[in-house]
Amino acid sequence: MAHLSLSLLGPLQITLAGEPVTSFESDKVRALLAYLAVEAHLPHRRDSLAGLLWPDWPGRAARKNLRNGLANLRQAIGDRAATPPFLLITRETIQFNAASDHWLDVAAFRTLVEPDQAGHPTVRQLEEAVGLYRGGFLEGFSLRDSAAFEDWSLIVRERLQRQALTALYRLAGAYEQRGEYEQAQSCAWRQVELEPWQEEAHQQLMRLLALSGRRGAALAQYEICRRLLAQELGVEPAEETTRLYEQIRDGKLEHLVLAAAGLPEREPRVVGECPYRGLGAFREVDAPFFFGREDFAGRLLKAVEQPPPVAVIVGPSGCGKSSTVFAGLLPRLRDQADWLIAHFRPGERPFHAQAAALLPMLEPELSETDRLIEARKLADELRGGEILLCDAVAPALEKSRTASRLLFVVDQFEELYTLCPEPETRRRFWDGLLVAVEAGSERRIPPVALLLTLRADFMGHALAYRPCADVLQNASLMMGPMSRDELRRAIEEPAERQGAAFEAGLVERLLDDVGEEPGNLPLLEFALTLLWERQSDGWLTHAGYEEIGRVEGALARYADEVFGALDEKERQGVQRIFVQLVRPGEGTEDTRRTATRAELGDENWKLVQRLANERLVVTGRDLAGDETVEVAHEALTQHWGRLRAWMDADRAFRIWQERLRATLREWETGERDEGALLRGRPLAQAESWLAERERELSEAERDFIQAGVTLRERRQAERERRRRRTILALAGGLVIAIVLAIFAFNARATAQREAAVNHSLVLAANAQQAQDTGETDLALALALEAVSIDQPPPEARRTLSAIALGPGTRVVIRGHNDAVKGVAFGAGGETALSGSCGKLDSDGACVQGELILWELGTGTELRRFDGHTGWVNAVAFSPDRGTALSGSGDGLLILWDVSTGEQIRCFAGHTGGVNSVAFSADGQTALSGSDDTTLILWNVATGEQIRRFQGHTGGVNSVAFSADGQTALSGSDDTTLILWDVSTGEQIRRFEGHINEVEGVVFHPDGRTMLSTGDHTLRLWDLETGEEIRQQHFGSTPTWLVISPDGRTVLFGGIGFDVRLWDIERWQGVQTLLGGRHVDSVLFESAAISP
Repeated sequence: MAHLSLSLLGPLQITLAGEPVTSFESDKVRALLAYLAVEAHLPHRRDSLAGLLWPDWPGRAARKNLRNGLANLRQAIGDRAATPPFLLITRETIQFNAASDHWLDVAAFRTLVEPDQAGHPTVRQLEEAVGLYRGGFLEGFSLRDSAAFEDWSLIVRERLQRQALTALYRLAGAYEQRGEYEQAQSCAWRQVELEPWQEEAHQQLMRLLALSGRRGAALAQYEICRRLLAQELGVEPAEETTRLYEQIRDGKLEHLVLAAAGLPEREPRVVGECPYRGLGAFREVDAPFFFGREDFAGRLLKAVEQPPPVAVIVGPSGCGKSSTVFAGLLPRLRDQADWLIAHFRPGERPFHAQAAALLPMLEPELSETDRLIEARKLADELRGGEILLCDAVAPALEKSRTASRLLFVVDQFEELYTLCPEPETRRRFWDGLLVAVEAGSERRIPPVALLLTLRADFMGHALAYRPCADVLQNASLMMGPMSRDELRRAIEEPAERQGAAFEAGLVERLLDDVGEEPGNLPLLEFALTLLWERQSDGWLTHAGYEEIGRVEGALARYADEVFGALDEKERQGVQRIFVQLVRPGEGTEDTRRTATRAELGDENWKLVQRLANERLVVTGRDLAGDETVEVAHEALTQHWGRLRAWMDADRAFRIWQERLRATLREWETGERDEGALLRGRPLAQAESWLAERERELSEAERDFIQAGVTLRERRQAERERRRRRTILALAGGLVIAIVLAIFAFNARATAQREAAVNHSLVLAANAQQAQDTGETDLALALALEAVSIDQPPPEARRTLSAIALGPGTRVVIRGHNDAVKGVAFGAGGETALSGSCGKLDSDGACVQGELILWELGTGTELRRFDGHTGWVNAVAFSPDRGTALSGSGDGLLILWDVSTGEQIRCFAGHTGGVNSVAFSADGQTALSGSDDTTLILWNVATGEQIRRFQGHTGGVNSVAFSADGQTALSGSDDTTLILWDVSTGEQIRRFEGHINEVEGVVFHPDGRTMLSTGDHTLRLWDLETGEEIRQQHFGSTPTWLVISPDGRTVLFGGIGFDVRLWDIERWQGVQTLLGGRHVDSVLFESAAISP
């Protein structure tokens, strides 16, 4: 029978037969198990449990959620196979079975701290209880939408913590009586950590420190206690605490105890320079102080020496990837003397970084200035394919007298995806590296090895490129957290080498605090650096550790201290600087970025240098010689609360600014082509940000936006001039026709006929001109006038036929007072639904949506559908055309009876406006995309959510079902597209390439490809590989697209954009239907539409 183990003290851990249970479908199910296990002494009514976990749901829905959660819980813990079962279930109640084969740490802890017959637990029981108390009850676990559960867990947590504090106090007292002061201090320190304001714990710790001969640490502990009480409670220490302090200060307590026990006083130690690296990575020169990753460095050595000589270190930020390479591996390779090593970070221009690393090997005698010039030339040749990377290997090795093989080290390889915006550049860079390694393996050139470090959350980006994925399958070395013994060596041995020592128990405290999270290593190194600065006679002390704020708080406290020493103007400058040094993550964690002096401004550079002196940032120069700055370590972006708050407040602006910079780079590399300038909505958004945040935009960014404004104004002026010329031409033609008619009236009847024909031909010619410029309504009116004479000329009749039967206006429907956001055809193409806004408030916000059903033959309004309180952004007919679904800026979807206009049901679940809706082919489900960054799959018959799709970090603008309904597509403001598995809600593939918002997505009928619009482009994608097949750039961004049922053509358009018909196979335009109009939505009426 499987044994169930529940550990609720500290982070939640549940195992079954020794294996972690991972099949819980939600935290609600985990919470249900925890509650039942802790409150196992009585049965719980189902209604009470449903109300506890789903308080905001209607009673029936909450009970259904409980039934589903209970079913998942029983399956996850194997309840049905257990004998006896873990759960006792009736129609009305549920209870955890105390007689089942299980272990619960809370129950075991409570049993141990209960008094024995003599009145107190034994020392052995206290030791076991303290060992069980790994942390607070359900530490790090919460249900934010269940206040009742949060209240219950808080009560249990506080009760258990009080019992733990009592146990620690009693255990420390027992150790003190035995003279085991080090063990007693560990218990006292833990009390202070759990409850910093408990004076009894501080008193106990002060006394123990003094008894151990550490009077300075005891006095410092009093100051810590006094400061804590003053800051947090506004009180002074108790008389008993002060009296103990005075005894220790005057040497009374310490002198008596030391004399009685014969304990020696601590000897001062002579120490060298600090061996710890703070926030910086270990370098080659730091190798004597690098400990803990020796085994991993040995694996790296084998990886680069054995075929294929490729290794990719994959791990989370801060786990020590770079340090292991530079301080662990490279010194070993240098000792072998036959390796030539080129190392660099990709940055935003990877070929430039590569060239700068190679050039000192190729041309070692060049001056710094000449080297910069030659590096640019070499980078251009590598990027353009004029020189292959493998061609540079042999010349580089020939310059070396000893080396026979070359190692490329590309550190922080994720920069290729965060800083380099061009997919083609990324692919060429990858190809160059892999081709060089392959050539070396085939002995066409000397041996070449490749070593990369890659953050784990960017693994998906690398796997999206097939050649890279093939390499990663065999070359990945996963770097996990260091073991406790490895961490102990990393802490103790550098200090020992420099002659320092730790107070008893301090290393254990450090190990406990750093835990097993690999991202905490930079925090540990930084804490050790600050601790070294506060050493006392060569000793690293508990008091110093408390003073710096311990591992978790050291970095944030230090950064806050630096920030607090600035005046108000400087603080504002620091905020602007740091926000520019962080690249906001979109689906990944925030990352640091390198900023130039030009981006931050000369007025901020003195402040940058001050921050560099304080070790919070690192300055340098890029390949062009420009001064740069970056955050000292990404730990700052993750653990400094002030910086995280700044980023949260400015996230929208910074995401937009990074996209602007990508577009700016594209414009500059394209020789400032006007086609790459901002237009339409992106330009309007840029103007808004410019007006609001001009000081935080660089001169280049401001100039780029202004160039778009200038182009728009010039185009508007040109259109106005063309309009006036057209009017003059029309007027001139009519005048000529009238003059000819008057002349003919006074001539023969044949002349009259000739004038009429000429008039007709002029009108026909002008009609054709209007059609060519996209003014279809005017063209049709002129063509009708051209054939209004008796026996109109054939040319006029042909013009009318071409305009009337060609693409263009069939009927003009007027009735909306504002923009139309969504359109859908009804049965047989005889009716259509359109969505808009019916009423705006004084601030211009829509307060009443407008949805109208039209008869297309006459343009007559059939009925209105009232219910939305925001813009109606999207509409869709069900496959049987009997119902329709609308999505609105009010966050709701409504299902309508088309024949009556009545609401059938409302779908609530989004927390932002709904931008797109789609029915599945069978009409049983519907999909919606929202500004809240999610998609929701709905049961049309019940209105219930089937599942929510999460993965985007920006609003979802467009959704689409595949023909078989098994997959779905979404396009988002976060610049990505995602292909989803509809049955599970999991991501199948993420498509990256757009540099601005993705506005529209559509499946191709062939089921193998799809199309998207955004950032001035139309793109065709391979669904299987995720690769971009083709791309077409336009002057402005198409915001919508629809594909013909036969898949041959696609129709797209948008704000200030022509409505264009595009041949997908030939990848060329077929016809412009409406020139420069604002068209928000168009549909193909039937399969008969084709070029």
